[in-house]
Amino acid sequence: MKRLYFSLAVLMFSCLSVSAQMGHSFSVNLGGGSQNLFYNKVDDLSAKTSYNAMLSLGYRFYFHENWGVGTDIGISLWQGKSVFNGMTSHDSYDTENNLPYEFRAYFTDWTEKQNVVAVSIPLLVSYKRAISSDWLFVTNFGPKLNIPVSVKYAAAGTVETRGYYPAYDVEIANTPQHGFGTETREFTGKNKLKPYPSVYIDLGFARSFQTVFSNLSQTYDLIGNLYVGLYLDCGYMPLGNSAQSSMYELGADGNITYHGILEQNTIKSAVPLSCGIKVGVSIMSRKYQMRWIWR
Repeated sequence: MKRLYFSLAVLMFSCLSVSAQMGHSFSVNLGGGSQNLFYNKVDDLSAKTSYNAMLSLGYRFYFHENWGVGTDIGISLWQGKSVFNGMTSHDSYDTENNLPYEFRAYFTDWTEKQNVVAVSIPLLVSYKRAISSDWLFVTNFGPKLNIPVSVKYAAAGTVETRGYYPAYDVEIANTPQHGFGTETREFTGKNKLKPYPSVYIDLGFARSFQTVFSNLSQTYDLIGNLYVGLYLDCGYMPLGNSAQSSMYELGADGNITYHGILEQNTIKSAVPLSCGIKVGVSIMSRKYQMRWIWR
């Protein structure tokens, strides 16, 4: 047991020694750009480019002149835009004629916008290299966990309902008296998304700045960087909700219940892709003669 405590103490003091020689930095970053969702093998569903925005606070520990590790705590806002031109169906029952039938909904230019707010936590490897006395090349890359905290949708378009009766092998349409017709509908609501992973990378350039101030006879050398660069974030999002039966569902009371595209069991997964421009500022104290630090 004493050997264990001694080993931990040696490790702790070793880390403190390395910290003094290398460095820590803290940063704030914001960015924005384009956003897209690529659905898995869904012919009638297409995604349109929309937007994303992000804000993060970051920490880096540099164990080498060029290399470091760190993490962020961030908030990302992105909007998915999907257009559906296809058909959904589910089994129903005609109580008036005592016949089972298939309730079908045909969608034309059905557009759904998803607004997603997520907390993101990456584990990043950082690399920096001086390209002049005042400029650094900087890149960060690694896996990231995204935790959706708010998922809202707004859907609108034209939908035609029909009824297919297998007993007669006939599809009934354009009969409003039986509840089958064409109309323009709008729906808003909320979805639930599971946490999903992604791979993140950014790269850009940092302009260094430096200032010195004194406090209680202690002199602090503050070193920081102003950063601008590009980022790319590619994820894997599992979809589907076994609790729902159809996107456009006719209830026993005759009312329609709409389930968002991101809850469809027929859509097994999607790939969210974000890219854009990122700017930030980082700062550190070089009281212990630390080297240049970014993010």
